Amino acid sequence: MKKIVSSCLTLLCVVILGLGFSACIVNPAAPEATGSVGNIDSPTFSLEGDMFTLPFPMADLLALGWVLDDDEATGILEPSSFDSLELTAGDRNLLVTVDNNSNEEQIISEGYITGITAHTVYSNAEITFPGGISLDSTYDDVTSAYGCANSMTVFENAFSVTFFMNNFYISININNETNFVTLISMYYSHTPM
Repeated sequence: MKKIVSSCLTLLCVVILGLGFSACIVNPAAPEATGSVGNIDSPTFSLEGDMFTLPFPMADLLALGWVLDDDEATGILEPSSFDSLELTAGDRNLLVTVDNNSNEEQIISEGYITGITAHTVYSNAEITFPGGISLDSTYDDVTSAYGCANSMTVFENAFSVTFFMNNFYISININNETNFVTLISMYYSHTPM
């Protein structure tokens, strides 16, 4: 069994090295990193200069001028459910996951944000994740902040790395050619990972 695992990791490393980025897959304990949002063990991020820690009330972003589509703002979340929605503020867009962790129906705009995603194609928002990772970061910045990924998925033009923390995880897509981050997501979990 040990030889099979070793052979699989060797094959994976060869595939990864062939794509032009460093071979680094499993990280049971990422190093602590500093950045504009500090400790990587906290689901805290900076958005347009304001600090947030997952989970937090949707009302916090709405109060800062982020808006939901009218239908979404008055939509209902069933008990113990979630939905993914787009928030806009001028020409800036974000995808958020809104959670209703209660036993009663809840208006979406009164829910809690448990996930946030920004992408270089549609998001002009200035967002920085733990360890200082942003849409301007490179794969080297990511591995310096978080160490090796817990999982990796390879696509045709990009690859995705995921880092599991105590009660949240961060998923980052990297462009194969430029080695720059193209998508960053962070999701809170109600149970430790």
